[in-house]
Amino acid sequence: MTTRLEIAQRAEGLKRLYLITIARTLALIAVSCLIMVVAPIEVWSYILPIVALFVVMGWANYGLAIKGLGGWWREYAAATLDFALMAFVLIYPPPATPLDVHPAFFLRFDSFDFFYVTLASLAISLRPALLIWGGVNVVVFWSLGLWWLIEVRGATIDLSKREGDRIEDIRRLSDQTFIDIGVEFQGVMILLIVSILLAISVEASQRLFLREVKQENRAANLSRYLPAESVEALATRDDPFSVEAETDAAILFADIVGFSGMAEKATPKEVIELLRGVHAVVAEQVFAHHGTLDKFIGDGVMATFGAVTKSDRDAANAVACAGAILTAISKYSQTRRDYPVKVSVGVHYGPVVVGDVGSARRMELAVIGDAVNVAARLETATRGLGIGAAISEEAIIAAGSPEAPQLIGPQMVKGRAEPVVVWGLPRV
Repeated sequence: MTTRLEIAQRAEGLKRLYLITIARTLALIAVSCLIMVVAPIEVWSYILPIVALFVVMGWANYGLAIKGLGGWWREYAAATLDFALMAFVLIYPPPATPLDVHPAFFLRFDSFDFFYVTLASLAISLRPALLIWGGVNVVVFWSLGLWWLIEVRGATIDLSKREGDRIEDIRRLSDQTFIDIGVEFQGVMILLIVSILLAISVEASQRLFLREVKQENRAANLSRYLPAESVEALATRDDPFSVEAETDAAILFADIVGFSGMAEKATPKEVIELLRGVHAVVAEQVFAHHGTLDKFIGDGVMATFGAVTKSDRDAANAVACAGAILTAISKYSQTRRDYPVKVSVGVHYGPVVVGDVGSARRMELAVIGDAVNVAARLETATRGLGIGAAISEEAIIAAGSPEAPQLIGPQMVKGRAEPVVVWGLPRV
């Protein structure tokens, strides 16, 4: 199974490869224009098709990546082809060149520096091993090119260590076939060192990218429990719940009616599918109304509005969410043929305490207070009252006295000495 991290890495890799391909194409277009300005027209038919081949190779590599073809070795093969073709172009002179000079003579124009451009483009890929692979390719192909010049084309080298012999230096410069092997060795070694240093830098960038992806994954996981604005608020705080905070919030409980009877008749697989379906419907409505999904309690759900992030519509959102849950569950129940589903909802508004509970190894956000207990009792009371949602008068007043609920009247709830004035929403 592909993980979110792997998906993010692939997406980032494709984005970077696209940037490399675009930059490569623009650079090659610029090179083509430069060639047509400074190079004799006789060599255009040799150089320009090779430049076009570089462009085609780049887009072919990108096309294979888009289709997911080639596996891990595709990038390494593409880099090898690039450096091999680059070495060939720099070593092998254009056949139609009007200059009657030995191929070794062209090494004096610092053409080796073009390798650095190709190597730098690999740094965008965020693959340290690919950079080192590129450096090794330059060493191999440039060495093969020098061997061809010496063994096949008869270039000359001098391995002796003369110092201060200016006459000898002038003679070497006037000899078209002479290759300063020390300079060439120095060049490939410096490029190899640069590739290693770039790889180290890219490794650090890659770690930073992976860290950012993991942070995004954590935020995505957290967003399964909290609305987006709550995630953003938590992310910007240090130890947000290390100190308990007392606040007024709306508490909502939702529970499946007759779940025990369903569980007795259904198979374990049917039970878990039912729970997942109901939980998904309730969670969707909680998030849609800017609530925080506190926890799943068996077949029930507890949500808070205003415990984590405050707004002047916390109670109104909770009351609207209660009605939305009843409507959504009714539609969901119509899609089921085996066990029709009914859900009861309880909503109360009052003071709660928000803070961390648990140990240093396992922490959990807790919302505690009389308002939580009352909301749970109101949800239970819906069965006897024959309604879908029981909402306390405190929640109705805080919500701005919405017109939809109907007044049920004072009701005694377990654990409270004084009755709670209940407003109800009928089951859809």
